[in-house]
Amino acid sequence: MKTRIGIIAMLCVGLFKVSGCNSEYPTAPKNNPPIISSLFATPIKIELLDSSLVICNASDPDGDEMTYVWQALSGTISGFGDTVIWIPPKSAGTYFISCKVVDKYGGKDFKSVDIKAGHTVMNKPFTPDSNTIALWHFNENDGQVANDSSANSFSGFLENGVAWDADGKFGSCVSFNYKGFAGQRIRIKDAPGLDINNEFTIDAWIYLSPRNDQSIIASKWNTSTASPMGQYYFGIRSSHLLYFACANNVEYFCLYDEVALPFNQWLMVSAVFDNGKVGLFVNDVLVASDQAPFIGLTDFEYPNDDFCIGDFWGEDYFPYTFEGKIDEVRLSNVARYEIDK
Repeated sequence: MKTRIGIIAMLCVGLFKVSGCNSEYPTAPKNNPPIISSLFATPIKIELLDSSLVICNASDPDGDEMTYVWQALSGTISGFGDTVIWIPPKSAGTYFISCKVVDKYGGKDFKSVDIKAGHTVMNKPFTPDSNTIALWHFNENDGQVANDSSANSFSGFLENGVAWDADGKFGSCVSFNYKGFAGQRIRIKDAPGLDINNEFTIDAWIYLSPRNDQSIIASKWNTSTASPMGQYYFGIRSSHLLYFACANNVEYFCLYDEVALPFNQWLMVSAVFDNGKVGLFVNDVLVASDQAPFIGLTDFEYPNDDFCIGDFWGEDYFPYTFEGKIDEVRLSNVARYEIDK
């Protein structure tokens, strides 16, 4: 009887020691989550179609392996790990790119950075990129040739009194002051690289004179009274409204803004054709959009298909010479801005 009581007592003591002694069975150490010390983008201001490098600097106090989870509500992220590339959408704005760093135990940290896209173009001259067909800065300020800053060498030739003006938007520019004789224009001889059918953008800085009415900013057009008509023209119609007209082999389409442009100030104007969607922009803001009845422009050679700045190709029309100054004309083979409609 005494033996049984002793065995029972020993078992009780053993159970007490197992359940009550923490030194023999330690608890799991507390997990410390990752820490993001910085999240930054370079550059933080970019043009549309450019890209920004986004870098996350993070560490884990416990030395745990970390996973980087990137997110952007708009635009495209490429890459993985602590460094990615963000490409903006086709509309200007401020966009937030976020990164969450997670360890294998679920500990995490989170930060975001904002990038401004599409606004820097308002503050500096255009720069050529892989989508630039031609770019004329008009900084020569002498002679009769306007040089193309793209890699394609589409130089333009000043005709009938187009003048250089040192007071441009960025440096010098060209000035048009129609005297009632031959129309003034800068002519770029046609070449296969200038024939765009489905997607393109025309940008220009303009300074309207109060005399400006029914004038052309840029054109690649034959005639409106016969076929083939041409591809497009971009200009100012009556009441100083911005407009863009285009055609395919048989049809014609025209889009215009309903708000008159102001005089005597620099404005950046753009026309976009994106597989039938057409948009007009003033100072980076969409002011008019619509759908053309075709998705591509005239796709064969036609008479008088030179690209002209400041007027149509010749004198068969009543002269539509631009009145005022033009700077920074850029022709691109991509829709640089997003069209809502």
